[in-house]
Amino acid sequence: MLSRRSFVAALVALPVVVSSAPAAPAWWIGETVSKAGPREITAKRFGGRTIKATLISKVTPKTIELMSTANDNSTFTMWVVFPKQKNTHVFVSIDGEWFMSDSYGHDDTASQASFQLDRATAQRLAKALNVTLHERSKIDAGLRATWAIPARASTDATAAIPVKLRVKNEGKTTLGFVIGGRQRGPRDNRFSFTVSRNGKPVPIKDAPDFGGISYYKKLAPGDEHELTVDLRSWAELGTPGMYQIDAKYEGELAKDGVMPSTAAERKNLWDVSLAGQGGILVQ
Repeated sequence: MLSRRSFVAALVALPVVVSSAPAAPAWWIGETVSKAGPREITAKRFGGRTIKATLISKVTPKTIELMSTANDNSTFTMWVVFPKQKNTHVFVSIDGEWFMSDSYGHDDTASQASFQLDRATAQRLAKALNVTLHERSKIDAGLRATWAIPARASTDATAAIPVKLRVKNEGKTTLGFVIGGRQRGPRDNRFSFTVSRNGKPVPIKDAPDFGGISYYKKLAPGDEHELTVDLRSWAELGTPGMYQIDAKYEGELAKDGVMPSTAAERKNLWDVSLAGQGGILVQ
């Protein structure tokens, strides 16, 4: 049996376990480097890339938004706004691990940075930063797309070959259908085509776009809208033959037909890929 003195001694001999709280997130601006130096860190970027950088000074964010950028909520963007500062990379330390912004910039009022994240990292940062993780939910139920591709066309290169896409909201709620955003150039690159003649692929013209103004066409239940493009903007169809056309439109829908006005509201978007096929006899 332990005496009172030996019992107290045994208690004193027990190891003391102290649990430390996770370090608070730290925000810095910095610059990438190729050689070691003072305040050097190794930071992660989307896709598992690592970057060496030197920290310059601490910064404090004004707002932090974490929102999904994919329908399956597998990828996210963290959008951070700071008081106006030096235009350079932004870094954040979470539990001793550093993450580097994928883009940065500023306007007349503030500086901004964005981080591209996979789902696991986004969940981790949302918890550490105590911010809401905005996820997407499906909003395209009832959208019907119909393609109209002419059955015949001439070999005249100056005669347009109109391809029409008609979308109709057959659902029960109002949707916004995006138009524009990729038309600053020779064509609207929300459309894409694969063309073959008599079974052989036809080259697609190289025509990059530089963005463009976009808006969301409001479609109440029963409403429809039609878009038309000239197929000759994508391929030469001047040789007689039977052409097989595979068409696609890459777009977005907006909940209630409302264009997002904040980063967080981008959770109310839903990507759509509308495909169609047709054959054209050129003679």
